[in-house]
Amino acid sequence: EEESVEGVEAFARYFVAVVERARNTGETAELERISSKQCSFCTNLISMIGEEYSDGRWLDGLSYRILEVDGPVVFPNDAKRFAVVVHLRSSGNGYFNGESVVPISKKDESLELHVCRETQEWRTCEAIGSSDGRS
Repeated sequence: EEESVEGVEAFARYFVAVVERARNTGETAELERISSKQCSFCTNLISMIGEEYSDGRWLDGLSYRILEVDGPVVFPNDAKRFAVVVHLRSSGNGYFNGESVVPISKKDESLELHVCRETQEWRTCEAIGSSDGRS
């Protein structure tokens, strides 16, 4: 919650950990709490997780290992909003797609988070994920 560059980076790392837990358990309450209502990435992710688990699909052992975090950059004309890029490697044991368990391949990804200050707390205001191409 520290209002500093270090606080923004710590929040970004926390967000990744919360997503990992939500994907593995189907529990999205903390993800909802740390996401701005305007974050379409967050809303879509929360809906996807809810649908997967309600349809009987699940993940086993998904993990995100943070490889690097590109330091936060403040948005022009908004000292309470930052962009931070998290480079991570995802892997896991398996995904049950409703019919069978399929292995989860290792994949390098980047996640650009837009982190903003709302009611004295950091929130994810938006995010964009993509393949990182580091492999």
